[in-house]
Amino acid sequence: MRRLIFALICASAARAQLGRTGAEWVTAGSDAQRSHSIPNDPKIGPGTMSGFQFLYKTKLEGALTPAILMDRYIGYRGFRSFAFVAGLSNTVWAIDSDLNRVEWTNRLPISAGDCAGVSVSRATGSAYPAPATFGGLGGRSAPAHSDVGESGEGAVTLEPALRSIEAAKAAAARPAPARAPSAPIPNVIYVVPGDGMLHQLYISNGIEPEKAIPFVPANSRAEGLIVMGHAAWITTHACGGESAGAWRLDLATRKVASWRVSGDIAGSEGPAFGPDGTIYVTTTRGEMAALDPETMAVKWRYTGGGEFVSSPVVFPFRGKTVVAAAAKDGRFHLVSGGSALAVSEAHGMSAGAVATWQSLDGTRWLVAAIPNSIVAWKVLDREGQTVLEPAWRSKEMSTPLAPIILSGVVFAAAGSSLYALDGITGKPLWNSGPAITSVGRIGGLSGGASQIYLSTENGTFYAFGFPMEH
Repeated sequence: MRRLIFALICASAARAQLGRTGAEWVTAGSDAQRSHSIPNDPKIGPGTMSGFQFLYKTKLEGALTPAILMDRYIGYRGFRSFAFVAGLSNTVWAIDSDLNRVEWTNRLPISAGDCAGVSVSRATGSAYPAPATFGGLGGRSAPAHSDVGESGEGAVTLEPALRSIEAAKAAAARPAPARAPSAPIPNVIYVVPGDGMLHQLYISNGIEPEKAIPFVPANSRAEGLIVMGHAAWITTHACGGESAGAWRLDLATRKVASWRVSGDIAGSEGPAFGPDGTIYVTTTRGEMAALDPETMAVKWRYTGGGEFVSSPVVFPFRGKTVVAAAAKDGRFHLVSGGSALAVSEAHGMSAGAVATWQSLDGTRWLVAAIPNSIVAWKVLDREGQTVLEPAWRSKEMSTPLAPIILSGVVFAAAGSSLYALDGITGKPLWNSGPAITSVGRIGGLSGGASQIYLSTENGTFYAFGFPMEH
């Protein structure tokens, strides 16, 4: 038994350097497709919300970005779980998401002006998330507990993990070795603050391992940072005399390419990616564009006939890569290869992002916020035709934010409450009551490892989940 425990600890230590092997919330919208979902969670599910509750809140500074998460990181201080948030003051915080403790703070350069935004991300890939199995894969499947055994059983020996920790501590004390410009830096988060530079911060301490790289114009309202392989992408809004556009930074050559638009970029989450790396962007001029990930050249365009108001979301359906976005008239457009597959009836939109998930029976769902509720559609194939079928509408809510989905549970923040809804029926499963005292910003929800996080306009960071023993 002890040898088995040793092996599990060592294996966990090895893989934890790059996070847990299951899905994690690593971009605005969870993944490169902006699905706003985690298919599998070890505890959350429509039938397992008993005991889910408010855990803690932390007052930081200014309107906050949604949390970017890393679970099971190991450093010289042992195993940790982190939530990374940034404020419009260009300050980045690393919060121990189990203990509600700020581990480090880094205040990055601020540019003068009213347009500057801030975007945070971890590196990700373009592959679609794994299908839902609802629990049992990774994450915290049991509460934390003491390493002291029962009477007569002694204690679990932690020597392998301690050796790993001592090695990490020694490595942290050594100067960083020289590396080729094209080599990715492990264990960092990426931030684009008001100076328009791409900053890389060590997860363990927030220190920058090398100089920031020029990316977008200073004082840009940048959103939706995504880092994959040796490149980074982001979008900027029209503000302060700068035109809107999508941008690519080659991390090896430090060369920047861009695609500029008339009007503005639509939505709150920036670009979305297909599994082949194709970039999808929507604009307020009613255009959805597919861009080459290397050159940023347009591969195809789709005009929906009206202004888009949401960022795109990408998902597979019947062997096709489908891109969905909402228009100002309240209709959802499903597009593949530049052609419309389906257009929904009008509902209205109150948030700049759309969530998608797939239930165990293979049904594809779209979930979005409208001015006073959450609505869901089924994406169906009927005699070879793709259709959007209205599925359910939640009870009335006060201006809900864009929802997220974990293991078939839809979470939505509205007014001063967080709600959990059954993803198939829309039935209420839980609500936070009076725990929230400020309004969340657009896209303020994220989640993973059986916890939900809400970032708000007044700089308060909230956590909800199942209590853990420490």
